[in-house]
Amino acid sequence: MTTQTPAELQAPAHWQLVDILSDTHLGEHDPATFAAWLAYVETTPANALLILGDWFEAWLGDDCLDFADQHKLEAQALQAVSQASKRLDALVMLGNRDFLLGSTALSACNASYLHDATVLSLGGAPSQRLLLSHGDAWCTDDNAYMQFRALARSVAWQSEFLSKPLDERQRLVAHMREQSKTAQANKAAVDVNLPAVAECVQLAKAGIVVHGHTHEGASHLLNGVHRHVTCDWHEGHGQIIRLARSPENTWTVARVDVQTA
Repeated sequence: MTTQTPAELQAPAHWQLVDILSDTHLGEHDPATFAAWLAYVETTPANALLILGDWFEAWLGDDCLDFADQHKLEAQALQAVSQASKRLDALVMLGNRDFLLGSTALSACNASYLHDATVLSLGGAPSQRLLLSHGDAWCTDDNAYMQFRALARSVAWQSEFLSKPLDERQRLVAHMREQSKTAQANKAAVDVNLPAVAECVQLAKAGIVVHGHTHEGASHLLNGVHRHVTCDWHEGHGQIIRLARSPENTWTVARVDVQTA
C-alpha cells in the first residue's frame, strides 16, 4: 500500500497536560455517556483536548445546527467545547461516523481540524513523537469498508449526500447502519493491519502510536513502538489517554477512566 506522509504538529510550550480520546459516539441513544463526557469537558485540567474521530454517533452535515430543536445534543456538545476553548486548545480529527463535520461546526466550537494522520511532536527524540490517527484507514483487510471509505470521502459523494433533505439523510444513515451491523455479524472482527501501521510509523519517525476506531482500549508493542488503542465510550463510562509534561520536559503517558458519579 502507499502511505501518505503524516502532517506535523508541534506541541506549544503551554501544553502541560494533553488529553486524547476518541469514539465517544455521542447521541440521544446514550444519555449517560453524554453526561459523563459533558462533565469531563467542563472539568478537565488539560491544556489541550485532541479528539481522534467518532466524536458523534453520526454527523449528517453542519446544517443540522440550523434545526436546534431536533439536534439539541449536537449543539450542546459544540457549546461545551466552545466554553472549554477559553482554557484549552481543542483539535478534532474526523472518524468514520462523523467525517462530515465541517468548518461551520468546528468554528462553532472554536476547534481546529486535526489531519488524519498527524505526528504530535513533544520533543526531538522519536520517543517524543506521537503518531495520531482515527485508525480506520489502517483497516486495509476489510476490502468492502475501504471501498466505501474511499467513496464517502469523495467530493462528489459528499456533495450529493449533503444536497438531500436532512430527514432523508437520517433515513439513509440508519439504513447504512443496519447494513453495517448485518455485515459485521457475518464476519470476524477486523482489526488494523499492523504492516500498514508500521509503514506509517516509519514515515512519521514516531516512537508512539495512538489511535481509535477498534475500541480495544489496550496497549501493545509494534516493532518496539508503543501502540495505545483508545476505548469507546458507552453507558456513562469512557477513558482518555493523558500526556503529562515534567519539569525536565519529558512526558508520561497514562490512561485515565471517566465515568458518571
